[in-house]
This record gives sequence, C-alpha cells and structure tokens, in this order.
Amino acid sequence: MGGRHAALALTLCTALVFLFLLDDANVVSVDDATAGTDQKLTCTTNPKSQYDDGLAFIHVAKAGGTSYRSFFQSLAKECGYHAYIDEFPLWKEMSDNERGVVSVYGGVNHLGYFDLLSSWPGYHHRTTKKWWLPHSMSGMRGDNGAKSVAYFTQLRHPLERARSDYYYAKGLGPIHHLFEETQKMNVSQWIANTEDGGQLSYFVPPADGDKEQRRCCFDRADLENAKQLLTNDFAGVGLVEEPTMTLDVLQCQVPWINKAIGRNSVLGKLQHLNVSPLQAESAASHDTSVDDAAVAKKFPLDWELYVFARELLQKRHNDCVKRGLIEA
Repeated sequence: MGGRHAALALTLCTALVFLFLLDDANVVSVDDATAGTDQKLTCTTNPKSQYDDGLAFIHVAKAGGTSYRSFFQSLAKECGYHAYIDEFPLWKEMSDNERGVVSVYGGVNHLGYFDLLSSWPGYHHRTTKKWWLPHSMSGMRGDNGAKSVAYFTQLRHPLERARSDYYYAKGLGPIHHLFEETQKMNVSQWIANTEDGGQLSYFVPPADGDKEQRRCCFDRADLENAKQLLTNDFAGVGLVEEPTMTLDVLQCQVPWINKAIGRNSVLGKLQHLNVSPLQAESAASHDTSVDDAAVAKKFPLDWELYVFARELLQKRHNDCVKRGLIEA
C-alpha cells in the first residue's frame, strides 16, 4: 500500500509540476497583456514626452466637437489609451476608480475645464499657479507627480454657433429639450435671445463655494483669465472655421498624436459628424451682411475670446512651421 501511495503521490506531483510549467509558459506580462489596449503607452517615447499621459477635450456645445469623439477614440486605440467617449454612463456618475483609468476624455457631457479638472483623479496639470482658483478649490489641482495631459478645445464664430444651435434643436424634433422653443421663434429671434458668454463659460471657474460650471454672469476679468488659461494650459485651441490648421497644430503640439498619425495617416482624417437634419435650411439662412462690429456688440465676451483664439491658433501654426514640424 505504501508503494502505491508513494507512486500516486509522485504522479500527482509530476502532474502539478507539468501544469505549472505549462501555465508559466503561457504567462503574459502586464505590458504584453495591455499592449495596444488600455494604458499601454505605445505612442510615447523614452524618456516620456510632454502630454504622454493622454488628452482631454473640452467640448464646447455646437462648436464641431462631436466629430472629434471618433477622431480621439481612434487615436487612443492606436496608442493604447483608455478613452471615454460615450454619453452614458454620465462622467460624474462614474466612480473615482472608473474615471481614474481614463486617459483620453472625449468631451462628452460637455464638461467645462474646471468641472473636468475637479473630477478626474490624478489628471491635474503640473503647475503651481493657482491665481484663478476660488478659495474653495485651492489645492484641487495637483503639482508634483500629477499626470500631464494635453488639453484641447475648439471654438466657433458666436453668430454661427447660435444659428447652429437653433437648427440642430429644431431638426431633432421633440427629442431635443429645446425643440418647443424653436417652434416659438425664427432663427433671427433665437439669435437675439442667445446670451453672451456661452463659450466663455467652459473656461471660467465656479463661483466660490460652488462646484458646478458657471452658466452666467461673466465679466472682463473672467475673459482675461480664460485667455491666460488657454494660452498656458491648453496644447491646442482650434476653430471650426480652420479645420486644417487646427489639426496641424494639434499634431505638432502633442507628440503621441503626431506619432499615431505618422504610423497610420488615415487617423489624421476628421469626419464631419452630428450634422443638423436641417443643414440645407441653415446654410440658406446664412446672413453675410452681418459684420464683425454687430457680432462684437451682441456677443462682446464670446467674440473677443473667439478673436483671441484665432490669433493664438495662427501664432502656434507659425511657430510649428518655423520649427519645421508642419508645412506652411
């Protein structure tokens, strides 16, 4: 009996050793398992370049942002970043752990810069400047050890943005929460009732004691702070009216995007998505007689922010050309 038990034990040990070796032969390292998927930074360099921790897109409503969702999703997939580009679950309904693994925020839910900054664990800029933070938010933004992501946004001519807003809501019908309002007025009346500061609101910190993005009551101090924010903290500030220049500067400014498009040029094509069902009617309503002075009078803050963004985009484009990173 003792010999049979010994033989059985030896057989079991041999089988276990065999299974262990077989399993060990199929072990995949964390790096290998995540290659080309979440968190494997396949488009970064060694040592890491600026913005190698990902990207955040501040999606200003009716400023061409939906087209960027699939664009950034494709880039993220190419480089192994975990991207969040879906409407649901809502960003703020996700846990800190769920938000913390996101490396590319695609602009869904239309979060403003400070909204996103306060709800994205670990993804605060490396900076010590906090002049723009109200007392309740001081210290919110990480410095040493914080991850470095490329912040990007796109603005639009204020008049065209208001016109697009009207025809989009009208074209979607009752499923849009503003559809009923479009039935009460024409596009000219809609524009006349559109308040200034709609674009500026995405780059203004919440009021002291509040945590939500401000939606009204802006002044020139807010505008000047927003200009400084876009200059210092945003890798790219694009314009709907300048799609080619916008993409050129974004590729120039963000090394991992440049590398991804260099490997696969198809990724550099931006598809026009979320077109209004009433696009033809919208185009027909375009009033070329409205001059810049009239727009500046109706939307003084948003117009000045738009003009500033246009100048910043041109300046950065010229700089990229001088450095030989893009063609003139």
